[in-house]
Amino acid sequence: MPPTNPIIALSPGALYGTLCSATNWLFSFVMLLAVVAFLAAALQFMLSGGDEERAASARRFFAFVVVGVAVAVLAKSFVFVTADFLGANVSGLFAC
Repeated sequence: MPPTNPIIALSPGALYGTLCSATNWLFSFVMLLAVVAFLAAALQFMLSGGDEERAASARRFFAFVVVGVAVAVLAKSFVFVTADFLGANVSGLFAC
């Protein structure tokens, strides 16, 4: 009997479980980085000492953190929407 390709043998539910688990880990890591980046932006803003250029740089940094969090949430929800579209049994956005 020839060996089967494990990727082809996955059902939509099993594929969703694998993708969900991987994206949960990645999402957790990105959120941890976002918290660190947010604190760095806040520290940069506090240490600007009234210098408008450094304060503006901190505001831009904070805006990038907010955009990064929004992209991460959209990427996480993309897996959920795709799995639902393919007919996998999905229980929630952050539950596998």
